[in-house]
Amino acid sequence: MKAPRTLGIGPVRGPIAVVVCAALAVVFLVVAWVRVDSATLSTLALIVGALIGGAAIGGLVARAGTAPVLGALVAIGAAWLVTQRSDAGTLAVLAGLFGAGLALVCAPLGRAPDGEGWGSARTLGVVLVIAVIATGLYIGAETPTVHWFGGGVTHGPTAARIN
Repeated sequence: MKAPRTLGIGPVRGPIAVVVCAALAVVFLVVAWVRVDSATLSTLALIVGALIGGAAIGGLVARAGTAPVLGALVAIGAAWLVTQRSDAGTLAVLAGLFGAGLALVCAPLGRAPDGEGWGSARTLGVVLVIAVIATGLYIGAETPTVHWFGGGVTHGPTAARIN
């Protein structure tokens, strides 16, 4: 069976993996929108643009061959980290990583013939995994309210001041 399984949504049919990845992207955007400090239209545009940009870069590389395990690790890591911060810049970085991870999972721009191009997708996947780990380390070190990486000792007490 060479053709991918498809799912019909109204008159449109699309590969199931692409439909699922699109739904996950919408869920990610909703969570990011709820978490962001200043929920403005420009903030939403920044986060959506980062997600689309990451997906486009990941999709260009995924055309040479998919890396679904690495892509899933990147997407899961970014999805978990989005619940840890609320500033627009960090959420935009995580959106880009999430989009690239989803693109590696579903390979929206097609696949190369068997045996060609696997290295570029695998290389991007490894770079993205390292980027998610580095972002997680940054979030853990710079966010006093997260307790999974320490208590924010360098930032003072984690309890809010009452004036």
